[in-house]
Amino acid sequence: MILNKPVQDITFEDVDLFCGERPKESHFLDYKENFPRDLEKTIAAMANTFGGLILIGVAEDDEGCPVLPIAGIEFERGLEERVIQKVLSNIYPPFVPEVKACVREADQKTVVVIKIAQSQATPHAIAGRREIYLRTGNRNHPEDIATLERHEWLRDRRALSVQLKERILNASRERASKLYNEWLVTNPPRPGEQWHSFEDALLEFYAVPKFPYEIYGTPPRCEQLRRDFAVRDYSRTFDSFPFEAGSRRITQDSAIRILVCDNRKHYYFETGIYGNIFYRQGLLREEGGTQFIRAWEIIARLDQVLSYATAVYREFGFSGAIDLGLRITVRGGWPLREIDFGGAPPLSPFHNPLDPAISHFCEAPVAQLQAVEARGEIIADIFRAVAWGFDWNPPLNIVQRYFDRHRR
Repeated sequence: MILNKPVQDITFEDVDLFCGERPKESHFLDYKENFPRDLEKTIAAMANTFGGLILIGVAEDDEGCPVLPIAGIEFERGLEERVIQKVLSNIYPPFVPEVKACVREADQKTVVVIKIAQSQATPHAIAGRREIYLRTGNRNHPEDIATLERHEWLRDRRALSVQLKERILNASRERASKLYNEWLVTNPPRPGEQWHSFEDALLEFYAVPKFPYEIYGTPPRCEQLRRDFAVRDYSRTFDSFPFEAGSRRITQDSAIRILVCDNRKHYYFETGIYGNIFYRQGLLREEGGTQFIRAWEIIARLDQVLSYATAVYREFGFSGAIDLGLRITVRGGWPLREIDFGGAPPLSPFHNPLDPAISHFCEAPVAQLQAVEARGEIIADIFRAVAWGFDWNPPLNIVQRYFDRHRR
C-alpha cells in the first residue's frame, strides 16, 4: 500500500497494485499522464489543504479512475530532482515533498510518486507569491483560488487550529464529566457502599483533524452517522459500536451517546461537526475479588473507534491528517491484565503502573486508516506505548493475535 509505505521503498509494482484497486481522483489524489507545466500549482494546493499523492505517468479515464495497464513515462535521469527544483523555484514559502521515480524493469517506463504532507507553514503561494490555491475535490476544477477568509485562516492555521482543537476536546471532557455527575446525583451509592472515583481507571481516546476548520454537517447528521457506520462490537459489551444503548444528547456542535451502568461501567461517545470523535469509558473490572484493567478491552476499543472514524471521514470527504490521542488514568494504581490466549498462563498476568496517567499521541493520514493492515499497525504502536506505561513489554504480535481470534 503506497499510502503508508515510506516513499523510498515504493516500487513500480506497488504503484501497479494501488492503481489496480481503481481509486478515483480526489482532493487527496491526482493522476498526471505526463509531466505537467503547472505541477507546482497542484503541489502547493495539496500542501495548503489536506496534503496528497500525485502519480505522474498514470492517465485517468472519464470517471477519474486510473487507466490500466499503466503506461508510465520515459525514464530519464534527474526526474526526482526535476520535481524538487520545480517546487523550490516556484512555491513560497518553499518546502520539499517526498519524491520517488519508480521504474518498470521490463521496459524502463516510470511513474513518479510525489507525496505531499499537509503543511504547517501555509499559505504556500505560486506565480511570484501572488496566487494561493486549494484543492477542491472537483475533477473539472481541482484547484481553486483561496478566498480572503481562507487565506487568513491559512496564514494563522497552526495557532487557530490548536485553539480550536483544545476548545473541542475540553468541551467533550466537560460534557462527559457533567453527564456522569448528573447520573451520580440520581444514583448515589447505597449506605455503607464505597465507590471509586470514575477517574480512577478511565480510558479517553479521540481522533480529530490536524487542522480543523471545515464544518462537515449538523449535529443531527452526526447522530445519523453513528447509526449508519456503527461496527460490530466483537467484545460483546454491545451489539454494535458506537453503542445504541443509553441516552442521546445533542449540542450545538455534536451528537452524544452516554450509558452509565455503575461507577465502573460508564461509556461516552461523541461525534462532532468538525470531524472530531471522542470516546471515554471506565476500565476497572473485578473477578474473584481482584480489580484490574483488561488489556484486550483497550485494543478492541481502539480498533472500533478507528474503524468508525475511517467510515465517517470517508463520508465527510475528508482525507487529510488526523491527530490521535489516548489517555488512561490509573489513580488507584490498578494493574493491567494480560490477554488470555489459552495454553500455559504467564507467571504474572498482572502489570502495575508507575505513574497515575499514561498517554500517547500520534498523527496519521486518513488514507492510512483506510487500509486495515496499516490501521492495525497504528493500534499496535499505541497499545505498546500503553503496555510500557504498565511496566510490561508485550509480544510484538499481540495485537494481531487478538485480531485473528476475535475480529471475525
